[in-house]
Amino acid sequence: MNNGNPDAGGNVVFFLIHRMCAIPNCDTSATCGGKPNTCASTLSTSALALQGSDQTRPTDSHSTAPAIHYRVTSKAVGPRNSISIVQSLVRAFN
Repeated sequence: MNNGNPDAGGNVVFFLIHRMCAIPNCDTSATCGGKPNTCASTLSTSALALQGSDQTRPTDSHSTAPAIHYRVTSKAVGPRNSISIVQSLVRAFN
């Protein structure tokens, strides 16, 4: 990001990163306001201790912590007011 200043080509780029959790400003595994915070997460297949286990169930036996997902939204404004918006879903590795 260039703090709103155009680059050499005249493009201005902005981005926003969303942590994919139900409760904002709450630790990933904490309880805030009496509600447990749940975050979108997945595991690699090697992180499951039991073959054929469902990765979405919290009761499965995991050998590593789930990786939290983030949604990255980017916006580029060109020198002739063209606008490009791109979203990507990324997974943080521990």
